[in-house]
Amino acid sequence: MLKDYPLVYIEYQDSLSDANSWTDLESAIHWADDDDWLIIQVGFILKETDEYLLMCPSTNPQNSLSAPKVAGVWKVPKKAITKRVDFTLPS
Repeated sequence: MLKDYPLVYIEYQDSLSDANSWTDLESAIHWADDDDWLIIQVGFILKETDEYLLMCPSTNPQNSLSAPKVAGVWKVPKKAITKRVDFTLPS
């Protein structure tokens, strides 16, 4: 059951790309100086290693045909995480 997996709030710095088209150098530097790369996520930790968290926000634990299903799985490098808050769910 997913309730056995830790619930966590994280903030991390995401990679960005401006693949729109050619731009002048000053505009590129201004774009890079913007701080819109902070991502906030809440989810269940499916796996944690020294290098990353594997998380998901949604599950179907009542799936009677097989193991529980998960959706929205994402992998975040721990080096990118700037804030982490672990939660304990009530029983």
